[in-house]
Amino acid sequence: MGHLYPCLVRRVGSWRVYALCAVVCLIITGGAHAADVERSKRVLTITTGSRLAPGFMLADRELLQALAKATTARIVTYAENLDLIRFPSEQYGQIFSEYLSAKYAVNPPDLVILLFVGNLEVPGKWLPKLFPNTPIIVAGITEEEFRPDQFGPFVRGIAQRLNPHANLELILRLQPEVRRVVVIGGTADIDRQILARARDAAQHFRDKIVIDFWEHLTMEELHRAVTALPRNTAILFAAMFRDGAGGAFVSSQVAHAIGQWANVPMYAMSDADIGSDAVGGSVASIAAYGKRAGELAGLVLTGTEVKSLPFETSSDTVPTFNWPALQRWGIPESRLPPGSVVRNKPTSIWAQYGLYIMAAIIIILSEGAIIADLLIERRRRHRVEAELGENQQLMELATSAGEIGLWARDLKSGTLWTNGPLRSMFAFRENDTVQLSDMIARIHPEDRPRVVAHVQHAQEHDLPFEGEFRIALADGTFRWVLAKGRTAHVSQNGDVRRLGVVLDTTERKRVELELQRQREELAHVARVSTIGELTTAVAHELNQPLGAILSNAEAAEIFLMTDPPDLEEVRQILADIRHDDQRAGEVIRRMRTLLRKQELTPRLIDSNEVVQEALKLLNIDASARKVTLQFERTPDLPLVWCDPVHFQQVVLNLVLNGMEAMAPLPEERRKIVVRTGYGDTGTVKIAVADSGPGIPPDSLSKLFEPFFTTKKEGMGMGLSIARTIVEAHGGQIWAENNAGAGATFYFTVPVRKEASA
Repeated sequence: MGHLYPCLVRRVGSWRVYALCAVVCLIITGGAHAADVERSKRVLTITTGSRLAPGFMLADRELLQALAKATTARIVTYAENLDLIRFPSEQYGQIFSEYLSAKYAVNPPDLVILLFVGNLEVPGKWLPKLFPNTPIIVAGITEEEFRPDQFGPFVRGIAQRLNPHANLELILRLQPEVRRVVVIGGTADIDRQILARARDAAQHFRDKIVIDFWEHLTMEELHRAVTALPRNTAILFAAMFRDGAGGAFVSSQVAHAIGQWANVPMYAMSDADIGSDAVGGSVASIAAYGKRAGELAGLVLTGTEVKSLPFETSSDTVPTFNWPALQRWGIPESRLPPGSVVRNKPTSIWAQYGLYIMAAIIIILSEGAIIADLLIERRRRHRVEAELGENQQLMELATSAGEIGLWARDLKSGTLWTNGPLRSMFAFRENDTVQLSDMIARIHPEDRPRVVAHVQHAQEHDLPFEGEFRIALADGTFRWVLAKGRTAHVSQNGDVRRLGVVLDTTERKRVELELQRQREELAHVARVSTIGELTTAVAHELNQPLGAILSNAEAAEIFLMTDPPDLEEVRQILADIRHDDQRAGEVIRRMRTLLRKQELTPRLIDSNEVVQEALKLLNIDASARKVTLQFERTPDLPLVWCDPVHFQQVVLNLVLNGMEAMAPLPEERRKIVVRTGYGDTGTVKIAVADSGPGIPPDSLSKLFEPFFTTKKEGMGMGLSIARTIVEAHGGQIWAENNAGAGATFYFTVPVRKEASA
């Protein structure tokens, strides 16, 4: 391309040409127009490429927008497109030089802006000769190295570099499986310059991937080659203004064609090349340097000396991607570097905000219908209103069929809207005017303070609300409901509303209570069964104090028959009788406590004391079975929120299971250790460890299932009931085999905030 520019410098037009052009301009424009132009700022933009090239169009648009913002002066713009790559002949350059000289002889521009690609050395020299003493701003993509002052005092601007190294890194980030990259370029000067930089960058990646350079292929050969690339290959498009056969092309059009042909992802280094087919790249922003050129031009037009401006060189790139191409090649968005720009990404209201509850849908559809009524033509209004009415009927039908109550409250006016099912739940008539206070008055008195406090807190802090409570009915019964609400901001007029749904959960509550009653019945049966296993040991424990009482009573009779009676001995005997009686009563009290049938009534308890109480009852059976029972407590544990009887039932069940598991062992090896300690955050953990044979690995996951047992005569309900009790208190239960012998069962119980305090 360098042979073209010297011919542009040679002006071969004569004074006749200049005079003729001046006369023609005066005849066409007229004197008044000429005077107006003189008062305006004339700006000539020249591009070295085709006016159809997307890159030049984008840079020109950004340039003019920035120029319009930079000055208030009236600007008259002129534009010329050289298209040098496709028309490189000397004759064309001579004709264009004469054309520019003649066209702008009478009204020379106040400012010239050159948008270029490639060689800046030559146009940087001939433009000052063609327009002497005229400020010139240049902007474009080039790989040339030059001094800022080598074009003279009237030439300033910005030179943008491409960044092949950043693009090779980007390819490996997005496609770590890639093993080969094909860099495609052309034979024009700018093509070779960009490929040279790409070769330098490729040296840093030679140990990671294979990088090939295709620069001498014709378009037909390139078409065939890119359709047959192997897997784990990617394409990096550099630039192609000329192919291997010397054919001239618009580089961005070549990039678009390769993106369509290729069977592997293609990346680009200029944002003009990222169309609907390239994945993207770390691109030089054409819009950015076009905008900067407009800003520099604005400074010149507002009085800044062009020689005082800098000659800028920029290597900044922006990771920019094409959403359809990312989807086509299955590249996840999570791999994109921070700060990436994603183009052509579809946006969806449903994808952004999700599904609103039905009441919000009705309100949004209503407001949407109002807005649409103002925008849609009058002849379509009736049809839209009819469709809206049909949708509202369908929504009402859906909520009525599902018995879902809907409400919406305007926080500014306090007005409340409710649908039919909600009015029915709260026992309002269809035509009643319902306010929030009316609904609160229908809440059961025991639940009302809690619900009101929860609603006020959610509204004040703009939080979602969810709560279950009872509605008191006129006949003295009540209905359970689940209410949910949230805030909706109406951006058009600044209104704030609370929207929500109410579901009737009476039947679900009834089922839950029945299930709870059945669980308590089953737990009671399990406790009775456990006490049955302890009957022999308990009878032995009772016989000892009863036998002692009988012996002491007989001895007392003997001492009373002496003359005189030995009253001091009688007093000691009566004290022993009282002690033995209390001992027997304590055994009976423990048994009665466990046998009592009661509902789950949690309260604050000391886990150490409750475990100690259970172990006292188990000591009898442990002695009978020749089992050593050891308790290792952690002092100062926080109180837990639990039902003590059910808590003891879990401990009894786990200890008895451990003693049964150790029955075949020698007496000296039968040992159970019960430990208390801290669990995860907010819990206390109890562990029951035995020294038995352990649990088969294939049974560990089934231990707590109903009717699963490893005992010959077991029913498989003990551990299942224990799990039900623990989970009802908000805890967890599990089992593990010990490192040596035996197994350890663990369960946790939560600590309430007021308990930890």
